[in-house]
Amino acid sequence: MTEATTETRRTETAFHEAGHVVAYLMWGIPFSAATIVPADEHLLGLVAPSPGPVRMTFAGPFLSFAGPWAQARAAWPTGLPVDSDEGEFSFDDYLTSAFLAGDQRDFDECGSYGQDAHDLRAGELEREWPAGCAVAEALLDLETITHDKAEALTADLLWRSR
Repeated sequence: MTEATTETRRTETAFHEAGHVVAYLMWGIPFSAATIVPADEHLLGLVAPSPGPVRMTFAGPFLSFAGPWAQARAAWPTGLPVDSDEGEFSFDDYLTSAFLAGDQRDFDECGSYGQDAHDLRAGELEREWPAGCAVAEALLDLETITHDKAEALTADLLWRSR
């Protein structure tokens, strides 16, 4: 793999994991750490839930959806609204590409999502996009961040905090 390809994968992974982090924060679900340090050639990053019981029954599909959504959003042309149909590909095409390139578990978990839920959750994530960018930048800089660090980074950015 070339250095440019490696850096592109690293950036995609940072935004993907940042999407998961923002979803955890939005739902108030604690996590131990988020990292973009690859565990192997297939697992390029992860968000590790905190030990103990976590109320993820309803949050699971959203937590899974948020990673590929953020990865697609980062690849989307700057300045073009995500609901735009200008250009060769739609945002849904970018999202599909992110799901296909990512972890099968994200895809499987989101299978129960209907289009209405998809649209609602995408709107919430778009609103929180600045927080996702801040988390992705921290991951690119530090490679691993804790829940407390993510909360501090997004304190003034997440809608629930304003």
